[in-house]
Amino acid sequence: MGSGQFSFLLFLCFCQLSFSSSIPHLCRKDQSYALLEFKRTLIVDPSLVTSSSYSYTSSWNMSRDCCSWDGVVCNEMTGHIIEINLSCSGLPEFGRFSSLTYLDLSDSYFSGQIPSEISHLSKLQSLYFSGEMLTFGPNDFEMLLQNLTQLGELHLTSINISSTIPPIFSSHLTTLRLGNTGLHGLIPESIFHLPNLEILVLQNNDQLSGYFPKTKWNSSASLVELDLSGVNFSCNLPESIGYLTSLHSLSLKKCNLRGPIPESLSNLTHILDLDLSDNSLNGTIPSGMFSLPSLSCLVLSNNHFSGQFEDFNSNSLTWIDLSNNELQGHLPKSIQNHVNLTGLILSFNNFSGSVDVSFFANLKQLYYLDLSYNSISLTNENKHNVTLPGSLMSLRLAACEVKELEKHNTYAGFWNGILMGYGSGLIIGFSIAYFMLSSRNSNWLSRIAEELEYRIVMRRRKKKQGHHRR
Repeated sequence: MGSGQFSFLLFLCFCQLSFSSSIPHLCRKDQSYALLEFKRTLIVDPSLVTSSSYSYTSSWNMSRDCCSWDGVVCNEMTGHIIEINLSCSGLPEFGRFSSLTYLDLSDSYFSGQIPSEISHLSKLQSLYFSGEMLTFGPNDFEMLLQNLTQLGELHLTSINISSTIPPIFSSHLTTLRLGNTGLHGLIPESIFHLPNLEILVLQNNDQLSGYFPKTKWNSSASLVELDLSGVNFSCNLPESIGYLTSLHSLSLKKCNLRGPIPESLSNLTHILDLDLSDNSLNGTIPSGMFSLPSLSCLVLSNNHFSGQFEDFNSNSLTWIDLSNNELQGHLPKSIQNHVNLTGLILSFNNFSGSVDVSFFANLKQLYYLDLSYNSISLTNENKHNVTLPGSLMSLRLAACEVKELEKHNTYAGFWNGILMGYGSGLIIGFSIAYFMLSSRNSNWLSRIAEELEYRIVMRRRKKKQGHHRR
């Protein structure tokens, strides 16, 4: 497709509807001003418009109703702008902006194929595109990487690239965001050795595979964000991951990782967010991970970790998810010190022991608590009213022992019924709770509800495990 025939369609969405005007095509002033502001940001140089082409935006001025402007289509009933057509026959070719260093067309509602002339902007340092309606033509992605040798920031999130990743990168790259772009094939190892790389995001490309470097990464001193979620690695986490000492965020969810977590991960002393969920990792969680001083969000769910849940040495955590593992022992007392904790998810493990309801009293920010399917007994030893945090929005205690609460809180049985019935559906949970409140002896119904949900959830879990084996 030639550049003269290439066209973008920009759809402007306005939330409020106005009454239909008796004057046909009467454009709203706020929409006129929005178009003029858009025109101003284009900075079209009239000298670059050839005699065979015409700039649609030259007719955009307040002396005419905007519904009569070239390239503008309005709804005939409301006068609302519904389409703007800015074809390349009406705008200068991208390749003619030879001095352009920054181009941001993210969230712009453009659709169609990105013009290959983009790769002619050899001085471009920052390029932002996003949107599922945009695509690259064959070989255009490789040409872009090959020609834009000054590029420092490349954001192409959700663009349909549908290509392999060529081993051609600007040495100036600090940010590379290619998430959800249909990339496939093998990640070139050279991408991990870009000397100035700070952000690497390739998540949600499930046809992409790769291998981690086994030696120190050249980007180890600069990399602060690494998100490879959904990329198929099918290997152990290497010790070399511990060289990334500047990392603030590491997400390796659904990467088919296996084996234990290397001890070197404890070297990531600046890490804030760590997500290794939905893999086949096993063994014990390295004790050094419980001493990471800045860790805020820890997600290790849906793995095969065993051993103890140790005490944390810092109080920085706001979210902990260790669900669906094989962890055991008592809940560490240090959890009480995490006053900023908003979520604690420990379901489907082998935790045991009694946990007094006052255990959570200091967690004033906690809104999600899930202890389901452990051998935990929730008690109220002080015989006081339940002191669960008032911030709590979701409480799940299915298959936990909560009899002590029933004795000392009128509504404990109500919550117990809802929680046990939750796996079967919220309506069933409320129905169970109603009957439990209506009966002086509700334990028999509690046991039935608990058994019912246990069977349903275990059936789902077996089905999920069977799917993973296939």
